[in-house]
Amino acid sequence: MYTLSHIKSILEVPTTSGEDKVVINSLAYDTRKIIDGNDVLFLCLKGSHRDGHDFLETAYKKGVRVALVSDDHLPSLPEMKYIKVPDVLKGLQKWAAHHRLNNENSLVVGITGSNAKTIIKEWLFHMCHPEISVIRSPKSYNSQIGVALSLLQMESNHEVTIIEAGISTSEEMSQIEKMIKPQVGIFTNIGAAHAGGFISIEEKVVEKALLFQDCPKIIVSSEQTLIFNHLLKKYGNEKIRSWGYKDEDNYRISNDDGEIHINWERGRMDIPVQNRDRYFIENLLHTVVAALEIGIDPTIILNKIPLLTSLDMRLEHIQGRNGSIIINDAYVADITSLKVALVHVNNLDHKGPLTLVISDIHGLKALDGDYEVIADLIRPLNPERLITIGKHSESIKVSCKHFHFPNTLDLMDRLDTFDWEDHLILLKGARKFQLDGLVSKLERSSHSATLEINIPALHHNITQIKAHLNPGVGFIPVLKASAYGAGIEKIAAAVASHKPEFIAVAYTDEAIKMRQYGIDQRIIVLNPDPERAELLFNYQLEPEVHNKEMLINYALKARSLMTSLNIHIKLDTGMHRMGFLEPDIEEVISLLVSYPQLHVATIFSHLSSSDEPEHDDYTRSQVNKFIDWSDRICKTLHYNPGLHILNSEGIWRFPEFQFDYVRAGITLYGISNTNQSLKKVHALYGRVLSVKNFPAGTEIGYGKSQTLKKDSSIAVINIGYADGLLRAGSNGVISVSVNGVSCSVVGRICMDVTMVDVSGCNSVNPGDIVEIFGHEKAIEILAEDLHTIPYEILCRISNRIVRKYIVD
Repeated sequence: MYTLSHIKSILEVPTTSGEDKVVINSLAYDTRKIIDGNDVLFLCLKGSHRDGHDFLETAYKKGVRVALVSDDHLPSLPEMKYIKVPDVLKGLQKWAAHHRLNNENSLVVGITGSNAKTIIKEWLFHMCHPEISVIRSPKSYNSQIGVALSLLQMESNHEVTIIEAGISTSEEMSQIEKMIKPQVGIFTNIGAAHAGGFISIEEKVVEKALLFQDCPKIIVSSEQTLIFNHLLKKYGNEKIRSWGYKDEDNYRISNDDGEIHINWERGRMDIPVQNRDRYFIENLLHTVVAALEIGIDPTIILNKIPLLTSLDMRLEHIQGRNGSIIINDAYVADITSLKVALVHVNNLDHKGPLTLVISDIHGLKALDGDYEVIADLIRPLNPERLITIGKHSESIKVSCKHFHFPNTLDLMDRLDTFDWEDHLILLKGARKFQLDGLVSKLERSSHSATLEINIPALHHNITQIKAHLNPGVGFIPVLKASAYGAGIEKIAAAVASHKPEFIAVAYTDEAIKMRQYGIDQRIIVLNPDPERAELLFNYQLEPEVHNKEMLINYALKARSLMTSLNIHIKLDTGMHRMGFLEPDIEEVISLLVSYPQLHVATIFSHLSSSDEPEHDDYTRSQVNKFIDWSDRICKTLHYNPGLHILNSEGIWRFPEFQFDYVRAGITLYGISNTNQSLKKVHALYGRVLSVKNFPAGTEIGYGKSQTLKKDSSIAVINIGYADGLLRAGSNGVISVSVNGVSCSVVGRICMDVTMVDVSGCNSVNPGDIVEIFGHEKAIEILAEDLHTIPYEILCRISNRIVRKYIVD
C-alpha cells in the first residue's frame, strides 16, 4: 500500500497537501482489467499501437482517480489526480527498484533464459510454499512492465521473491537488472525464442547474462556450454553454482535405473524420474538446485517432486455440461492469483449467470476479518452464487446465494443438486483442495480425450508475424475449418484482439457466427454461396469474387438494394483452382466500370508452392503475373485496392512480396517449415483405459492384423478413428507418447479405441495421459508418418473431443 504523496516523493514529483490520505492498493495499465478503480493507479503507458492517455476517461468511468502520465494535454476530469513524469515506464521502473531495495530482507531469485522460465518459477514456488513465505511474479510477467508490477507486490513478510525476466531485444536487460537485483540467479537455457531481436545467439547470451552482474549465486547447467563459458569468463568461478555430469560441477549428476543422483558438498539426493524426457529433467534439476541454494530441506524437496509432475498453473477454459463454461484455476490460491482470475472473469463476454467456487486462501484468517477483502473483490462481478470450501472461506459475506462445504468431497456429493445451465464457473483453489476433480464431473462430455488449445501461443505467433512485416503491411488471419479444429469462437476473439483490418473465413455461415460472437472486423468470405447473397449485406460481409457470374450477381443485388458491396478479386496466377485468368482481365475491368456498386477492397492470388524451394522460380512467376494483372485492373479504378499474395509459408520465405497484406493460416498455430520460433497451439491427449500382458505370437485387433514378436504389454487408449485418428496409422505406422515414452500402435485403429505397445515403459496404469501429438511428439512427425499434412490431422479431430483452452 502506498499513498499518493509517497509515490510522488519516490518519483521526485512535487506533492500537495492532503495527498497522504489518498491510498493506492493496486495498479492497472489496461482498462479492461479494472473491476473497481477506487484505489487503483492507472499507468498511461505508450506502446507501438496504443497510448494509455487515450483511455483516461474510460479509467475514470471505472472509478480511477489517480493516474501516472507523461503528456502535457490531459482531459479535465473532476477529482482526477495526475502524477506527471517524463516517461511513465521509466517512472514505474524507478518506483519498482525503490520498492525492491526497501524490502531487502527478502531473498530475490531472478530467472532468465529462452525457455522454461515460467515452469521453473512455479515449481520453485511450490518447493518453498508453505514452509517459507514466498511470492512470485504472476503468470508470465517477465517484460519491462511485468517485472516492475511483480516487484511491487513484494511485502516485508516475504522471505523469498521469485521473478522471471524475459527480453526480446538488446539493451533491455540492463534496465530490468536495476529493478530485480537478484541474489540467486537461474539461467535456464538458450534457444531460438526472440531470436529476431539479436544479431546472434552469442549476443543474446551476453545480453541475458547482464541480469546477474551483481548476483552472488548463478545457477547454470554446465551442459549449456555457451551460457556456462560466458558466465564463467564474465563473473568468475566463485559466483557459479553449476550442475552437470563433470567432476568439477558444484552439483554432480549421474543417472541409472530411472533415477537421477545429485551429489554436492553437503549431501546426496536420489530422484526417481522414470519415463521423463530430458526437458523435464533439465527443468527439475534447475529447480532442485535453486531450492537447495535457498535453503529448503532436501527431504521436503523429495516429497514435493511427485507433485510437480502434474503441476499445471495455466488458466483453462473447458466446455462444461448444459452450455456451461468452466474456468479451471484450481492449482494455487492467494490474493494475487485470485485477483488475476477475477479480472479474467470480468473481461469475458458471457451472457449466462456466474458461479464462483473458491477454497480457503493462503495467508488469510477468518477471525482477522481478512476475508472481507475477498468479498470486496467478488462484489462487482455480481455472481449468482458463491460456493466456498475449507475452514475459513465460509466467512466471506456476499449478497448472492452462498453455499459452504468443509471439503471438496462433500461438494461433489451435492454437485448434481445445482443447476449449471449456461453458467460461467470459476474454480479457484489451493492444490490441496483438489478442485480440479470437479472438472471431470462438470465437463460437457464423458469422453476424457482432450484437444488442448494454447491461446498464449497463438498470441505469440501473431506477434512474430507482425514483427516480420514491413511498416504499413497488415496481416489477414484466415480461420477455416472451425479454426483448424480449435473452435472459431475462441480463436476469432483472440485474433481480433490484435486489431487486424480483415479476418478471412471459408463460408458465409462461419462469418455469421463470428458476427454473432461480437467480431466487428471486416470479414472476407472466401467461398460465398451466390444463392444467399442477401446474407452478405445483412451481416456486412465481403465476398471473394473469382468469376464473372458472381461479379454480375453481386452487382445486381447491390443495385436492387440501392447500396454498395466491398468485394475481393481473386486472380488465378498458377494455383489453377479458382480465380480470373489473364484472358478474363479485360472483361473484369469492363464489368467493374459498369457496376460502380462494387468496390474492390483487395486483389489477391494464392501461391501453390511457397513451401517448396524447388519451385521458387514458379512462385516468382506467379508474383510477376499478379503484379501485371492487378496493375491493369488498378489503372482503371479511381482508387487503389489492397494487394496480397503471400500465404502462411510465403510470409517467412518471401518477405519481398508482402505488398499491402499477408494471409496467415496454419502458421497462426505454430506450424512452419521455416520459422522455428513459433509455438504450437494444438495438442491432442487421450488416456489409458486398460493394460494387459500377452505372450509372443498373440494376434492383436481386427483381422488379427498384427502378431506380437515378443512378450508385450498392450494398453488400450480412448481414442480411435471416430475421434479423427486416421486408420492409416494402424499396425505400427504411428506411435504415441505414454509417460514420455514413444509407443507404437498395435493392430488396426478401432472406432473408439486404439491398442499401443507400452512394453518400453516402466509403469503404465489406467488413467495415464497419452499424447497423440503436442509437446513430445510434433504434429509434423505424425503427419509425415501418415503421409499427409498437419492440416488434415487438425481438421479431422471430432467434435466429441473436449476442447480445453489454455488462456494464461
